[in-house]
Amino acid sequence: GLNLPGGDYETVAGFILSQLGRIPKQGEHFKYQNLKFVITEIRGMKIEKVIVTREKGVATS
Repeated sequence: GLNLPGGDYETVAGFILSQLGRIPKQGEHFKYQNLKFVITEIRGMKIEKVIVTREKGVATS
């Protein structure tokens, strides 16, 4: 599973919104620590699908 920091969210989509401060566009991506988040599907104001990959060679805490 994902080890995301505590915050004012309950879902991965909520985490993404808290990191970006806005609704992302389809195809947009960002990195958080050793994770890469790619938004693959947006419907209206809702994040539908996200691909999360762990980057190799980055130490985790």
